[in-house]
Amino acid sequence: MQVPLKWLRDYVDIDMDVNELADLLTMTGTKEEGISKVGAELKDIVAGYVIDTYKHPNSNKLSVVELDLGTKKSVVLTAATNVRKGDTVPVVLPGGVILGGTEIGTACMGGMNSEGMLCSSKELGIAPDADGILILPEGFEPGDDLIQKLGLKDDVIEFEITPNRPDCLCVIGIAREIAAITKSPFKMPDLSFEEIGEAISDKAQVRILDEDLCIRYGARMFKDVTVKESPLWMQIRLYQSGVRPINNVVDITNYVMLECNQPLHAFDARKIGGKKIIVRQASEGEKIQTLDEKIHTLSTDVTLICDASGPVAMAGVMGGLNSEVENDTVDVVIEAAYFNPGNIRSTSRKYSISTDSSYRFARDVDPNGTLEAGRRAADLIVETAGGEIVETACLAGSMPRSDRKIKISRKFIEDSIGFEAPAEEIEKVFLGLGFGVESEGDGQWLVTVPTFRSDVDRPVDLVEEYIRMIGS
Repeated sequence: MQVPLKWLRDYVDIDMDVNELADLLTMTGTKEEGISKVGAELKDIVAGYVIDTYKHPNSNKLSVVELDLGTKKSVVLTAATNVRKGDTVPVVLPGGVILGGTEIGTACMGGMNSEGMLCSSKELGIAPDADGILILPEGFEPGDDLIQKLGLKDDVIEFEITPNRPDCLCVIGIAREIAAITKSPFKMPDLSFEEIGEAISDKAQVRILDEDLCIRYGARMFKDVTVKESPLWMQIRLYQSGVRPINNVVDITNYVMLECNQPLHAFDARKIGGKKIIVRQASEGEKIQTLDEKIHTLSTDVTLICDASGPVAMAGVMGGLNSEVENDTVDVVIEAAYFNPGNIRSTSRKYSISTDSSYRFARDVDPNGTLEAGRRAADLIVETAGGEIVETACLAGSMPRSDRKIKISRKFIEDSIGFEAPAEEIEKVFLGLGFGVESEGDGQWLVTVPTFRSDVDRPVDLVEEYIRMIGS
């Protein structure tokens, strides 16, 4: 899993070198596999306002672009055809460097000098490919340092996450670990969404036919959204995390998954037949065409998300092509569910479909995360796609587990580890991990372990957590 350092800093203060941080995390069980210096070679790239653009007098392939760079005017020649008067674009100044280490100078083409270069999102390290020059959105002024403003330089840490710690398959999980290790405050994302007063049950009803396969299912609807490119900050974070941006709605589902470890799926609401969402077992021989355009013939051990007429997704694995969000989608349903981990694991293996979602579902997600992730997605959709949130998320099923309460004593800890464990330190360690701690007197505590830590359910597990933290 790849995690940009700047993203981590949204949730925890980090006041140390990235290599020192990686060593601390490795020592406490979150193994660092490598650190990439993303965008390290980029240099002297600023925002330029296009004053005018016209055909090169001596070349049919080139255009002349007159630019306002804030402190000066400049002229750049380009073969790109998508730049217009009034646009704001990235400009590599003479002596500047683009992704890959290529230095840009002043060049003479057709008898005119080009003072630098306009560049694409690929040349900035924002996307794997690009069609034309990147047109910057509102909010950029001529001369703005784009490397700084866009956060194009960052340290990206790759982690190997052990199967017993699925809570660390996300930015928040890693940030929580850092907070516990460094004894720093941990901050969750702020939520500020507003609902519009319509009940989602009037537009979509959820029914689970087998709660052994789908224990909990949540759906939230959004009206009058605009499907378009995501804001650059989101595209950059996704790409640095190894996920290719697609559009704002789909990108939000991936962003929340990477942030919260709760896979989401977006459906075009108009394609949900009969306003019904039905979670059931597949019928023997039933077929579905998935988003990768492959047709799968299913057996009865596959869990499906269906509408009134048939399958629209392989639950927890991949969506169906017949329900995907497209450029003209207006109303969207976002799914946040808790599926049986073993069922998702077997389905993924049987049909050779491995996705970021199936990887997480197969290793277990926080059942309490379904509602919170839906809320986080709601904020981001309103921010980036507009529209309105239909009131009341539709929830079906039950909670597979709740917070666990474990009794433990200082004596048990000291007998287990063989040396003294100060009571104050014990409490601080458990509180730092996000556990609840209630003193019962005489060196005994009742520790409440949240649902996101599925691996801690015995006193000896708490001892291991204590040892893990004091060893850092």
